[in-house]
Amino acid sequence: MKTEFIIGIGGLLLAVLTYFAGVWRTGRRLSREDREKRVQRVFQKYMGFRSSNYTGGYDGLKKAGIATLASNNEIDELFHLIIAYGEAHPLGEK
Repeated sequence: MKTEFIIGIGGLLLAVLTYFAGVWRTGRRLSREDREKRVQRVFQKYMGFRSSNYTGGYDGLKKAGIATLASNNEIDELFHLIIAYGEAHPLGEK
């Protein structure tokens, strides 16, 4: 009787831990996808401005929505994408 009780509690504990691990992993995945979408949205707008010679540099970044990025890492990722695309660094020589 005592062994069955311990096995039941262990199974319940395993189910609860599995549930919360899934919730945590899903949250991380959605956060990463949101980050990628934000960076890509700003990148596409900026490159649209650059291809039409509408604007660039500080002004282009501002109009493209660089303020919507959540961290410096996202801004650095944006700059790397712009440079990899063949454009000059938007803030000048770095």
